[in-house]
Amino acid sequence: MQKIIYFLFCCLLSSAMFAQSIIYSNSFFEYDNIPCPFDNNQTVLYPKGWIVYQTLDDTWNGPVDSTRCISVESFGFPGKPRIDLEQIDPEKALFIRAKPSEFIGIGSLTPNYVFNVYTSSSISDIAVKPRLGTDCTEDLCTGVFVGIAVPGALRIQTGVTPGVNFEETVLDVVSCFPSEYFDSQHLDQVILKYTFGQNADMTGQYLYLDGVFIDVIDIAPGLITEVNAYPSQYNSGTGEYDVHASDIIPGFSENCVLQYTAPTFPSVQDPSYVIGTPVPNSTSQQTINLI
Repeated sequence: MQKIIYFLFCCLLSSAMFAQSIIYSNSFFEYDNIPCPFDNNQTVLYPKGWIVYQTLDDTWNGPVDSTRCISVESFGFPGKPRIDLEQIDPEKALFIRAKPSEFIGIGSLTPNYVFNVYTSSSISDIAVKPRLGTDCTEDLCTGVFVGIAVPGALRIQTGVTPGVNFEETVLDVVSCFPSEYFDSQHLDQVILKYTFGQNADMTGQYLYLDGVFIDVIDIAPGLITEVNAYPSQYNSGTGEYDVHASDIIPGFSENCVLQYTAPTFPSVQDPSYVIGTPVPNSTSQQTINLI
């Protein structure tokens, strides 16, 4: 009996940092010195084309906490920005968001492709290291949101800051995200998010910003259109099949995606399916794990 492998969205199984071309890059060398968007009586310094803020509900597009005008300062050589964390409310998430002007001229994203987003930042001391993982509002504690505008919707991808970097104070993110097969897809949002401990002492502490980069992955994704499970992949301990994605994709690719094939935008109401079949076929339902 054939076993349906169900999924709602494109599932990324691995990523690699192979770049064919950079579609967005900001190393934060330039600044905007402007009136605070939330209080015209104050002046703020922002990385050029970006904005720094907190919201009342910890969502990136929620109501802004207008009681705070959070500014950056140029630090050291070559003058990268840092944020004095005494300015923020540690009980609320901190957001650093690109303005729409940052995406003018980028053009449409290649349909059915995979992209890398890389963000680089760090903190002054591990005593105020942000919360990691997904147990926070919008399923992201510290990391990056990437928004792609597609016909009729805005799709948000998340990249989670890993639990291990080469230094504990480093908060770098490397994550990949796919485009849909629709035409006219555009990069619409890039938002950095940091969630600190509610009782964190921010005295003398800083968040350093180094850059954000998005590029096209050089190797096209291997599209998984069906899954066949063979006896060698049967796990007698669990009574299930464990099939590695790398064993079933055509050709060579370190990026594997399950393609959404329904003629609609992905949603709970409009699922897409990939068929999984044990070989030889079975008269009873089998479980196939794609790993």
